[in-house]
Amino acid sequence: MKYSHQIRHKVLGYEEMRLQINRWRFLEKKISFLEGRFDILYPGHLELLSQAAAMVDILVAGVYSDRSFEGEEQANKPVFDEHFRAALISGFVFVDAVIIFDQDALQELLVMISPDIFVKAGSLKIDDIAGADEVIRRGGAVKIFPEIKGLSGDKLDKKFYSF
Repeated sequence: MKYSHQIRHKVLGYEEMRLQINRWRFLEKKISFLEGRFDILYPGHLELLSQAAAMVDILVAGVYSDRSFEGEEQANKPVFDEHFRAALISGFVFVDAVIIFDQDALQELLVMISPDIFVKAGSLKIDDIAGADEVIRRGGAVKIFPEIKGLSGDKLDKKFYSF
């Protein structure tokens, strides 16, 4: 693949991510973070990622690990493995870094990244967002983008997985 190096170098492990975050902080870069399964990509993902990137200098995307779905029914598990999903997200030019993480380690990841903006989508309330209190406590903000009508990931996933 012509662009495989450019894509692969964006997917970082924990230690690499910690060092990169420190570099960006030294350069006084504003960082946003969003996380998700990113299994079946659709225009809503693209819109959310681009909006998240437009607010800051650096966009970090967290991709739930395969381990995050252990014990789930097969219909709820991702179609693609974590590395494939991370590579897809890292292929967007406005995504600066991607990390694969266990969903139950979100709090730890938010402490490490300490985003200026934690991005979510949907009809959520801040009190219902795991990790929002940690981001706010550290001086960051939580930005909730409304779902784009007709582009709900959950609805599309249900249609796809019902085949």
